[in-house]
Formats: sequence, C-alpha cells, structure tokens
Amino acid sequence: MDIPSIAVHLAPLLAVREISFLPARLAFLADAVQQQINTEKMDFWFGFFMKQNDLEASCASAGAGITSIWDSGYDYGRYTKWFKRAQILLAKRNNISPLAVASLYGFKALIELTGPGDVQAAKESYEHLRLYAEKAASPSLRLFYAAAISYCLLWMGKLAEIEMILDDAGVFLADAETSIVCKIYFQTTVSLFHAVRGEIEKAEQVIMEIINLPFFELLPPPAYFLAYGHLLYAISHKGLADQIEEIAQRVRTRAIPEQNYFHYSYLHFSLGIAYLLTGQPHKALIHSNEAVERGRLSGSQIAERMPALLHGQALSDLNRDREALEHFLIWIDKWLKGGFNIIAAAGAIELAHLYAKKGHIERARIYYEKASQVMPQGENVPSLYRSARFMENLRRRIYHQSPVAEIRQNPENTPVQIETFGELKVRIGAKTIYDRHWKGRTTKNLLKALIVYGCSKISADLLIDTLWPDAEADHAANNLKVAISRLKKLGCPEGEDPLPWIVVRHKHISLSRDLCTVDTLLFQEALSAVLKEKGGAEELIKVLDLYKEDFLVNDNSTIWVIRHREFLREKFIKGVFALFDKARGIDDLEIVIPHLLKASAKDPLNEEVYARLMRAQIKMGYISKAMQTYRQAEEILKKELDIRPGPALQSLVQSIRQHS
Repeated sequence: MDIPSIAVHLAPLLAVREISFLPARLAFLADAVQQQINTEKMDFWFGFFMKQNDLEASCASAGAGITSIWDSGYDYGRYTKWFKRAQILLAKRNNISPLAVASLYGFKALIELTGPGDVQAAKESYEHLRLYAEKAASPSLRLFYAAAISYCLLWMGKLAEIEMILDDAGVFLADAETSIVCKIYFQTTVSLFHAVRGEIEKAEQVIMEIINLPFFELLPPPAYFLAYGHLLYAISHKGLADQIEEIAQRVRTRAIPEQNYFHYSYLHFSLGIAYLLTGQPHKALIHSNEAVERGRLSGSQIAERMPALLHGQALSDLNRDREALEHFLIWIDKWLKGGFNIIAAAGAIELAHLYAKKGHIERARIYYEKASQVMPQGENVPSLYRSARFMENLRRRIYHQSPVAEIRQNPENTPVQIETFGELKVRIGAKTIYDRHWKGRTTKNLLKALIVYGCSKISADLLIDTLWPDAEADHAANNLKVAISRLKKLGCPEGEDPLPWIVVRHKHISLSRDLCTVDTLLFQEALSAVLKEKGGAEELIKVLDLYKEDFLVNDNSTIWVIRHREFLREKFIKGVFALFDKARGIDDLEIVIPHLLKASAKDPLNEEVYARLMRAQIKMGYISKAMQTYRQAEEILKKELDIRPGPALQSLVQSIRQHS
C-alpha cells in the first residue's frame, strides 16, 4: 500500500466523519495508515474481510498485519499466524488480482527473511512477486522487488546480479505512479550496494538524498532505521567519530522508547562496524554482543546471524585468536546452511587472517581459497567490514605474488551439451536434437526456463508460475511432473536408462554440472572470471568468441526468454567495452574492431558502441569507415527513434572534418 498517498486522500474524510461511520474498507485503511499499525486491529479486519469473502481486502489486512510486526521490531514469533494466513490466501490466488498476489508474496518473503532467516525461500517468494507485479503492470511493486530481492542476493554473494536488477529497475524512479515509499526502499538498497562494493562516496550521496527529505522523520521504522544504519556504514570508512555518535544518538531517541529490538539490534550492529573500522575493537565487541542480544529479543534469526561476523572480527583484532578461531569455525557452517554465502566467505577470510598471524601459511591459503569457492563463480572475495588495505596485506602475506586464475573452459567432455547461442541444440551422447525436432513445446520450454533461471536449484513453484501461470495448482503441478519425466528421457534410446542429467531434490530442479554443459552459463562464468582476474586481451577475446549469436535468436514466444536474451547481450557488450579499454592500453585497437562491429549489429541503437567503434577506426587510420559508421548510426537513430546522434558521435565526426 502507498500509505502516504492513502493518508492524504483519507484526511478530508476523517475530518468530517469518525472512523466508525466509514465503510469497512475505508475504516480499515484509516487504521492501516497509522505510523504504528495496531496488530490487534489488523487481526480483527482480517477476520472480518475473510467472513465477507472479500479476498482483496483480506490480502491488504494480512499485509498490514505483517507490516505491524515488522515495524514493531519485537516478538517476531507472532509472524507464524500471519504466515499461515498468507499461505491460505495464496492458495486462492487464481481468484485474486495480480496486484494483491504480488504484494502478498512480498509480505511472505519478508517473514521468511526477517523471521527464520531463510534466504532461499525469501528469494523464491520475491521471484513470484516479480511475475505477478509484471502482470499487474505495477511500477511500485517492480521497484520494490528490485530492492527486496537485492538483500537476498547480497547475502548469497550475487553482486553482479544485484547490479543488473538495480540498473533495470532504476527506470521506475522517474515514474509518477511509483510509490514514494518504494522509491525510498530502493534508494536505501542502492546505497548499501555501493557501500558493500567500496563505493563509499556514492553510498553516502544516495542515502543523504533520502535523509534530507522533508518527511523523513515520519517514515515507518524500517525505512528510518535502515537509512541511518546504511549511513553509519558509509561514514565509518571515513573515520568521522563525531558524526557517528551524532547519528547514533538520533536513532536511540526513537528506537529505545519504542522497544524496537530488531532495529535497535541493527543500530548496535552498525555502530560496531563503525568502531571496528575506526580501530576501536573493544567497542566493536561490546556493540556486537548487544546486537546479538537485541536480535534474540526480537525473535529474528537474521538479527543474530549478521552480528556474529562482527563479533569474531572484534575478537581477532583484540588478539583473542583462539576464541576467534573457535567462533568462526562454528559459524561458517551456520552461515552456509542459512544461505549467507557472503558472510561465510568473509568468515573464511578471517580464518585465513588468523592462521596467517600464527604463521600457518598453507592453512591460511586453504581458507582464502575457500572464500572464493563459497562465493558464486565470478564474484570477488568479499571484504565485509574490512579495509582494502587489510585485504591487500592478507594477500601479500599468504601469496608472495598474486596468482593469476585460469579461465575454466569445460574441463571434461560432458555427455550432455546444450547450445542456446543461436538456435536451441542439445547433444546427448551421439544424438543431436535440434530446435525444430522437438515434438512439443512444453518439454522444450521447461529446458529453456531452467537455463534462464540459472540451471541450479530452481523451485518447482517458480517453474509452474512461469510455464503455466493460469492453470489450477494441481493441474500445473502434474504438467511439471510430466515435462520433467519427458526431459529426463530426451535422446535416450528406448529400453535404456537415461542419464541422470536432470536432478530433482526437495522440489527444486537442476541441470547436473558434472554431466551437462550450457554454453550461455559457460560464457557468463568465463567472462566474470576474466574481468575479475583482470586477464589479458587475448583471454577476453576467447571468451567473447563464445558469444556466437544472440540467445535463442528467433524465439520471441515468451517475455522471460526475451529478457534473458537482452541480459546476455548486455554482458557481451560490457565485455567488448572491457576489451576496448585493454586494446587501448596496449595501443592495438585493431583487435577490438570486429567485436565492436558485432556489438553494433546486436544493439544498433547503442551510441556508446558506435562511439568506441569510430575511435578505434580513427586511431587505425580508417577515416572513411569511421564516417560510414557515423552515417549508419545517424540513419538508424533517425529511423527508429527520430533523433540525431548525441554529442559524443557529433564531436567525433566534427574532429574528422576538421582534420580532413
């Protein structure tokens, strides 16, 4: 709900009529727009609307009930009743509007994340939110999805995926229909993302835009406390002790009287990070202990798991090494079990540091490499709550020189080879199944969906909502069961046992990495590895050559295929731009021209591609070709967008004319 807007519209009514004289829905809204929502009232309204069989209003009251607990910051055990209610309503989702279903999936995910701290379950719920938000064409919920799922992806360590999601969702910030509250949550997430990546100035700039809003002090507790918590994280890198204390006092003034344990825990957690980064580990330890205790009182698992890393880091900096070692060895498994890969990786870094301090260099290397293994392939080893100098000193200590990671190019000749750059082609043993040879669409679409969603641990519910969004639940589940069975038998001669390349565990479906290779996945992982390790131009060219054609180039049957095609195309163009920079650095722009030509063919409206292509052509003395490139850009921009080339292209053509 867009609470600020609803409150504005309700104000004239409430000025002339008491709540008791309003129609039921309006009376409910009057209770739900309070700065502190009364949970008992939401309990009443939920029961009332369910008796009336008003499912839309029941969804709204369930969301408000969950919000009231989240806002309160205490006794998150109260979520249990509301979680069951959300499940009851979601079982009736075919009779509820997409907007209400999307919102309800968001509240379900909120419980899963802030209650038991189940990152994977919350991520799956947010994926459902996106599907229904797109059906409802809601810019607010699509922006909220980007903000919310980014927290799940952050704990999973998938920073590259967060960047893509935030970039795509940014267009909704300018939409007049987007809720101001969703905009605030989104910008708060953007700030945290910048801070985690070490872009402190950007992080502070974004969060200050929120805090300087005239109505900031009136925001609900989550938005208020998260904003200040992220600001503390940003400014702690600058060592501004006075400013840290000023912010802390401002947050205490609101958190303590309200007994908001969850957000008070986050305050102590943020202060502990600030003290750790400013060289005061004794204070960091005190605040980490308080954060854990406040988190325990809130009933939130995540509020206990987050400060555990800080606690071990403070022990390490106080040279209480034995305690720190025992602490991290226990907690790494807990973090991994909960899906908190980035914290587990950071814990492995701390163990590497502790063993290096003791002179156990081989063991330090093992844990440093474990940090890389814990993170998704292609992601950098995290430096949570540590400075860049800390990480650099650790690397120098355990490696006399930084090793260059090799790009893994399918080390085994896997029995199942799937090609999706161009047309779909599946090789199973000696048999090849081409796109046109599939007997039906259902099994083929299942394979496409598995590839689009990453090939690993895709939930059955997500596949059902993607492939059979309008089918009854039982019918859709049976469709999936049949499609999986047929896909397992694909290419298998009659009478023989099929290869176990399709893995189904706990209602999640994966493609076996040991038996199956997918070209698009190989491309993404190899590109991330080369860019991460800052490999040379020759290595990057080999990776870019994997991009033979657009993803399923002639398949425009579903929006999710088209979206993935665009995502991979952007990855390719990003790689081409990186190659341009490398080629310019070695004064050999000739090598990038073929890839820029390919990029311009794939994205003919991208002026940045044309600009780099012209610069390379001019540098190599191909003046007429540079002019031809400009005319091509000019023609297609006029035809498709009715605009002229921008300043960058005009400046390049002007420089050519001046030197002619």
